[in-house]
Amino acid sequence: MAMKLYGLPMSTCTTRVMACLHEKGADFELVPVNLGTGEHKQPPFLSKNKMAMKLYGLPMSTCTTRVMACLHEKGADFELVPVNLGTGEHKQPPFLSKNPFGQIPVLEDGDLTLFESRAITAYVAEKCKETGTDLMRHKSPKEAAMVKVWMEVESQTFNPAISPVVMEYVIGPSMGKKTEQAVVDACMGKLGNVLDVYESRLSMCKYLAGDFYSMADLHHLSYMHYFMTTPCASMVKDRPHVMAWWQDISSRPAFKKMVGAMTFVNLDAGEKKKKACLSMNAIVANWVDVEGLQFEPPATKLIFEIVIKPNNGLAPDQGVKMTIKIYGVPISTCTARATACLYEKGVDFELVLINFFGGEHKQPAFLSKNPFGQIPALEDGDLTLFESRAITAYVAEKFKEPGTDLIRHNNLKEAALVKVWIQVESQSFDPAITPIVLEYVLAPMKGKTADQAVIDANLVKLEKVLDVYESRLSSTKYLAGDFYSLADLHHYPYTHYFMTTPWASLVNDRPHVKAWWEDISSRPSYKKMAEAIASG
Repeated sequence: MAMKLYGLPMSTCTTRVMACLHEKGADFELVPVNLGTGEHKQPPFLSKNKMAMKLYGLPMSTCTTRVMACLHEKGADFELVPVNLGTGEHKQPPFLSKNPFGQIPVLEDGDLTLFESRAITAYVAEKCKETGTDLMRHKSPKEAAMVKVWMEVESQTFNPAISPVVMEYVIGPSMGKKTEQAVVDACMGKLGNVLDVYESRLSMCKYLAGDFYSMADLHHLSYMHYFMTTPCASMVKDRPHVMAWWQDISSRPAFKKMVGAMTFVNLDAGEKKKKACLSMNAIVANWVDVEGLQFEPPATKLIFEIVIKPNNGLAPDQGVKMTIKIYGVPISTCTARATACLYEKGVDFELVLINFFGGEHKQPAFLSKNPFGQIPALEDGDLTLFESRAITAYVAEKFKEPGTDLIRHNNLKEAALVKVWIQVESQSFDPAITPIVLEYVLAPMKGKTADQAVIDANLVKLEKVLDVYESRLSSTKYLAGDFYSLADLHHYPYTHYFMTTPWASLVNDRPHVKAWWEDISSRPSYKKMAEAIASG
């Protein structure tokens, strides 16, 4: 079947393509388009000429390929725009205007610019939810919640354990560096513990979130691909359920489309700054405009009151309301993150205290709720969730009518920006501020002396993050835009503790960051969380 080229032979752009086709000896049919009658502005032609999304990155980058896998899985049309990391293109003003952190990838979709790979995949899954695999399980709130739990596990537990191993065995040697075995050894124990939990989980279900492939599985592809080329691959192969899962997800067509370009070439010293950008094979698929973020809501209180209660002989004010349970302790930053969201949404809940210092979180009763033995865990009827950011996402979805719309349900672009800054908090802000709070606040609670070297190293990192925040907040009232969102709320707990340290000036000396913090910390949800922390 010959290709069809829609255009006119006197058009310079059409003839540019024709020249290439003739040069390659390709069969094609020229289909004339009547510009005089405006045929090129009519729906049939416009459906052929839609602006593809642009992805700025490199096909060997784990974060770029995470996004590419999602785009392929959804059958979305996109253009990969190579970014030359060797010459520092990602640190130059044109790219920094797209991502102030100077990291790949970045996605452009019309006038919307997004960064943070996991936020981009979430946007793609929402925008293109009618095509390809339903990676977020839109039609089942419970399944969607489980997807978010295991997405957080990948981000917060799996990724920190596996990424240093890949850096040492794969990326470092490609830059002429020697593998630091001590770094590898330190991570292997952590990764082994994670994979043990995966082995148990995958003995009960085919994929991480359930018996369906989801974004939680897809997010593992990039690092797992490189890891399986290292001497440590036996950690996967020796766990039969993990190995079967890996063989399954790595055999998907979407992954196979990009895996050929995921190669790091060993370069000598003189060539390190001349890294060639690998190209990708283009795919063409229908690009579908879809409605904004819409999850099927749970049964409403109205139905419960006027149908279910009367059917059971109860008056509307006689029903017993099932309360959400949060297992944790109020001084825990992760517990506080979840409770702050519940306060913001005006949701009744019961806090079930866990004797953290007594090791209750490592006992079978609690491990049945969270196999990683970390607080908090949430129970809502027969649904059990862990990972605080997955819990807040679930609460914001389930209770989207009361309280603040924390994830901007009715605006796809605003929702995407919320996800970007949620990822910034998780991947940039949290790793910098956490060690400072742990050393200055938590260590003394355990009778330990704070390690000033750790604090100093992370103060430098935090300053860089806050510089980006200062710039961002000079143009918008809140992080995702001129609206308060979950991206802001997620900053509550650690910033609360940080402001009690001698380094609070890092916030106070940045006027826009300070104004933002004073704003969000004046909200009733924050005050309730702070009161709970103070009460212990």
